[in-house]
Amino acid sequence: MELKQKYTIDNTTFQDWDLILELLDKAIKNKRKDGYKVWNQIDESGIKNDIAKKLQYKVKIKEQVSGIF
Repeated sequence: MELKQKYTIDNTTFQDWDLILELLDKAIKNKRKDGYKVWNQIDESGIKNDIAKKLQYKVKIKEQVSGIF
């Protein structure tokens, strides 16, 4: 499979904080709308820990973040 767009995968940083919360919030709302059980709130301390330990990543296409994992 050939990807038409170039992408990079990098660790998230604390500079990405607002975007991370926005993406997680949108994902939670989307899944809740579909009837799935989801977090009642985002575990911010867990996310901060993952960022600090470099356990969270972002996918960027043309320097714009398109997802996190």
